[in-house]
Amino acid sequence: MENAVTNEAPSTGDAVDGTVLVAIDGPAGSGKSSVSRAAADRLGFGILDTGAAYRALAWALRERGDDIDSEAAALTLLDGWHYGITLRGEQRVTVELPETVGIGGATDVTAAIRANEISALVSRVSKHPVVRDRLNAMFRAMVAESGLPGVVIEGRDITTVVAPDAPVRLLLTASPEVRAQRRAGDLPGSSAEQVLAELRARDEKDAEVVDFFTPAPGWCWSTPAISISSSRCRLWSMRCVRHRKARDERAGQRARVRRFGDRRRGDHHRRGVRPDGDGR
Repeated sequence: MENAVTNEAPSTGDAVDGTVLVAIDGPAGSGKSSVSRAAADRLGFGILDTGAAYRALAWALRERGDDIDSEAAALTLLDGWHYGITLRGEQRVTVELPETVGIGGATDVTAAIRANEISALVSRVSKHPVVRDRLNAMFRAMVAESGLPGVVIEGRDITTVVAPDAPVRLLLTASPEVRAQRRAGDLPGSSAEQVLAELRARDEKDAEVVDFFTPAPGWCWSTPAISISSSRCRLWSMRCVRHRKARDERAGQRARVRRFGDRRRGDHHRRGVRPDGDGR
């Protein structure tokens, strides 16, 4: 399995281990995407929409005529496909099927994976724990290889499984009714009642493999209003910035200690004295 991460905007850092993670969890319609995008824009971070990978996998299985419910079919596909997603700028998702790798080029599925028929298949793909493990490993690799100063990673079980050590972990929650009303606004032709029934059905399926209503140690916010308050985003964005500054300060302190040690050893050598005090 190969993945490709594209940074449409210039990267401002190249330290793999220095990428700050902001993990945002929650069920469909809780406001993950809106808050994630606002935070990433405000902080100058990248954003990784993990749900797009599950949608892309469902699209690819259907495109090949594979059994959507087959764990083996999903794992075989993961062994050979090429998946790509942008972390900066406008989102673009591409998939190169195993049989076309190196021949036909990648297919832009950005719009296709948002179709209602693909949305209905996602739970049938994500229900397999082994498939989730494979994709979670892919997400971690994408962040590590991004070269960005920070990445906002959003989806389900992000705070508990994908990035449990992220300095900022946020679980967004809202009642099914509020979530359905939000989601219906994004789906022309769908009523809130219809979306509510679909959300509840999806929650039940997802709850079999993901506990996305129990917060990890960190912050848990309920978002009852129809519009997401940007002030909340600013609050925990500031916390993330403080963490990054504190990390940079610690790195600076370590560098100063190393420089002091180097100078001290140099002084000893110039005087003909070994650092342990023995002049021989």
